[in-house]
Amino acid sequence: MSTISKKDPSARDSTSHPASYNPQTPTTQSRNTYSPFTTFPFRTWHAIPGLPQLIVNLVFSIAAVFYSVLGLVTLFSLIPLGVFKSVWSTLIHIFGNKKATAAGRGRRCVIINGANSGIGAALVQEYANEHTHLILLARSKDRLSEVSSTAHKLGATVNTHSLEFLEHDQIVALKELLVKVDREYGGIDIAISVTGITGHREDVVGRRGPTKSADESEPLLRESYAHITQGSEWGATTAERMIRVNVEACSAFILTCYDLMKLRQAKHLPHNKKRTTRKIVIVASSAAYFAPANFALYAASKAFLYSLGVSLVSIAAPFDIQVTTVTPGFIESGMTQTMLATGMTTPHPTLGHPQKMARAIRRGEERGDVMVAWPVIEVAGLFGARALSPLVEVLGRWIGMATGSAGWQNIGYPYLQHIFRNR
Repeated sequence: MSTISKKDPSARDSTSHPASYNPQTPTTQSRNTYSPFTTFPFRTWHAIPGLPQLIVNLVFSIAAVFYSVLGLVTLFSLIPLGVFKSVWSTLIHIFGNKKATAAGRGRRCVIINGANSGIGAALVQEYANEHTHLILLARSKDRLSEVSSTAHKLGATVNTHSLEFLEHDQIVALKELLVKVDREYGGIDIAISVTGITGHREDVVGRRGPTKSADESEPLLRESYAHITQGSEWGATTAERMIRVNVEACSAFILTCYDLMKLRQAKHLPHNKKRTTRKIVIVASSAAYFAPANFALYAASKAFLYSLGVSLVSIAAPFDIQVTTVTPGFIESGMTQTMLATGMTTPHPTLGHPQKMARAIRRGEERGDVMVAWPVIEVAGLFGARALSPLVEVLGRWIGMATGSAGWQNIGYPYLQHIFRNR
């Protein structure tokens, strides 16, 4: 691992981030393969939409145009205020105390859930300095050790905790740990939720238990219930695992931190004492806006986090708790490397660098942004797709699946090229 000097912050970018890489076995991958022709939603006469359904979709499209125009008018009216805030913030940054600590308590307490690879590891580098105590939570002890070593070199004090959120008792342990951290460090200043999994990983979609692979299951089960027990993206077990990590564990982290922050902030209310702003950062995904049909489980779990985040903005406001929701595009990480191994057609050079993503998150948090989206152009395309009527949305999700934008080799663009070459 590269050695990073405190005197050379630019060296942060050159540090390699440990990757959580676990591609599927051929057996698992074959069970996630769909033909673009058999999955076309309107391939039968019965499936072709009738006039009543078309009229409803037309009404929805008109409503989308109306609200888009209303949104533009609202944004243009806020531009002068936004310009003033940016100028004022810049002046404060130049002439003020750039390294302000947390309410005079010494080092601020920053806790990052999912800190061992990708965006999480990059965020550790962004927040690590001599004014910060980092609490790092993740699954892999080895990668946590590597990331914490980098944070120490940047001047931060660090505690690490290894948790496996696929196990329910570890989510209970997470809540207990957060209460302990809040008590020990006089409150949590910034809580960042990054952790998440996709169904592309063999240890998620391809196993029947905590350690047992689906490919090792009993022959009777393998033959009789293969569609349930072996590597099905749509299996109930896979959905349960993904919901446990992406929804249950993340919401436990976010809302427990919110409750603890709220209690500390409320202590200042009776006496009108000045309160420091505490912050929650929720890393969702641009897939929350729009995603291929075969990416549904991940997209739905991230849509939950996105909805939770934007709703918490108003709920947390009375307590001076700032909530920022992040919707990254495709970022270079163990997750995207695993997706590429399953045939994802997104070109590797177009993947965003995790350190740039982390820097965008930190700057957005410091500015008090409600949402951080990066790369902006990529995310904007998916956000705009939210305006599609349901019929066109179904078609769009099929196109995303048929072109392999979410992976699974044989349904991707290479497969279509093979078909066209042999016509």
